Amino acid sequence: MLGLGLTGCKSTPDLTAAQAQALIQARYDQTPAVGANIYVDDLGMRMGATAKYWDRTTVYPNKFWADFTLTADGKKALKLTAGQRDSVASGKR
Repeated sequence: MLGLGLTGCKSTPDLTAAQAQALIQARYDQTPAVGANIYVDDLGMRMGATAKYWDRTTVYPNKFWADFTLTADGKKALKLTAGQRDSVASGKR
């Protein structure tokens, strides 16, 4: 018991920045994709629609809320991390 108390734990080798990034990326790659909400105000919605960044896919009964799908231009404008779905934009109409 005394020997364990004096020696402590073995240290791990230091990681380079590239090795650390590779480990983090591997963790992100194995984590299941989750949806993400994008909230914008009225001006942002108009600018995004004018720029054709998203298409409205669902309009809710109150006609105020809607779901949107990113277009090809929207996918270029928004940088999604690996594994995220591309049809996750939602917000006010």
